[in-house]
Formats: sequence, structure tokens, C-alpha cells
Amino acid sequence: MAKRSTKFYRRNEAEVMKSLELIPTKNSGAGWVEKSDGQSEHIICELKSTDAASYRITLNDLHTLEYNAAVAHKLPVFAIQFLQ
Repeated sequence: MAKRSTKFYRRNEAEVMKSLELIPTKNSGAGWVEKSDGQSEHIICELKSTDAASYRITLNDLHTLEYNAAVAHKLPVFAIQFLQ
């Protein structure tokens, strides 16, 4: 299967965040103000999408999400999307 484009992942991320009733962050949270992929008043969410049959979550991924949630005083949510 051909590799998916960055444009696909950005559009997909925005669609998933809206379906979860979260506001997508600009540039996937790469800036200084907004972190993670989507937020609401009470939730901060990190989305990982994959074409594979499995996804490996690293401890660093969880620590980063927990830290960003603690700073923002929000509940952390880690979402995994299997595209196939």
C-alpha cells in the first residue's frame, strides 16, 4: 500500500477530533500554547493512527500526554485509530 500523505493525516486528525467533540489544535500541538491533537474544556487528547495491525505505545508517549494534561488541568485521553 502506498504511504499516506501528511495532508491525509491532518484532515483525518481534524475529522476524528470533531467526531469526539474536541477542538483540533493547530499544527498537531507542535506550538508553545496548544499541545496534543485535540482539546475541550475538560479533555486533552492525543491521536495515533496506523495502517498496521498493531500499535506500540511508548512510556514516553504516556508521560508526555500526562504532563501536558497536568499543565492544562485536563483529563488525558490517548486515542488509537486503526485505518484498515
